[in-house]
Amino acid sequence: MRPVALTVGALLATAALLSACSDGPPPLGDSHVGNVACFGIQEPPGKIVAFGGTILQNTSSSTVTVQNVTLGSPHGEKMTGGAWLIPILKDSETGTGDWPPTAPGPGRARAWALRHRAAGAVIKPGQSAELIVGVSRTGFGEGKSTGPVIVYSAGGSTFTVQKYPSIWLGDHPCHGWKAG
Repeated sequence: MRPVALTVGALLATAALLSACSDGPPPLGDSHVGNVACFGIQEPPGKIVAFGGTILQNTSSSTVTVQNVTLGSPHGEKMTGGAWLIPILKDSETGTGDWPPTAPGPGRARAWALRHRAAGAVIKPGQSAELIVGVSRTGFGEGKSTGPVIVYSAGGSTFTVQKYPSIWLGDHPCHGWKAG
């Protein structure tokens, strides 16, 4: 009887491992750590800067729920304005700029008015949203991170993805520094 119990146990363990495997990319795509893309801006310590341009596209058939957004490997900077998802509208892509990211142009103001805190926000199958984080330097030295890290769930699984661009705050934006 003992060999049968081991065989059933081995089958259950194998089934658990196989069910954890995916035959496609994660719903929000793969991580982009190590890319040389870098958004840099010169602002004094404590001033919140908007960093957007990170498009989260749900390519799965399951609804994505964002659990958490943090900065990857932050040094001398922190997320002080929070993490937000806005709809993608005509002329609404944010890039970098003032906080809150409402000007210039009516597209940005309209999208910002429709914002949702990233934590708890949902992205339906086939839809996209722009992630915007508000970041500031903690002191007078360089502030940098490897970009936003998003923890989310979809289809009963939890995923973590890091997206570029790297975020750099200081006197010489992105000079001689690569993410990763």
